[in-house]
Amino acid sequence: MLPISTESPGFTWNEIGILATIFGVVIVPIVGWFWHAISDLQKKHQENSKLIEDYRIKVAENYATIETVVKIEERLTNSINIMSDQIGTALTHLTTRVEASFTQIMNLASSAK
Repeated sequence: MLPISTESPGFTWNEIGILATIFGVVIVPIVGWFWHAISDLQKKHQENSKLIEDYRIKVAENYATIETVVKIEERLTNSINIMSDQIGTALTHLTTRVEASFTQIMNLASSAK
């Protein structure tokens, strides 16, 4: 016949106390640190979400449509064409005056001989 054990097959109170101490000293601080880290990440996420939302609003306020860009481009092109015409006209007048002056100088030089 096999001997019957009178001992309980579970943990002793001493072993349970040691496990509780290990749990309290090691596991609880790690869980607390994770809890704190997650809380910080949530705060940063909220701050960044607010910054992104503000940026989206700013972009929407300053957004230029394609129509607006085309109109500005047309105005710039027209202004450049007008300036080009004015410069061309001014250079034509200047060239005409220089040629007239040169012709007068040549006529004076040839009549002085």
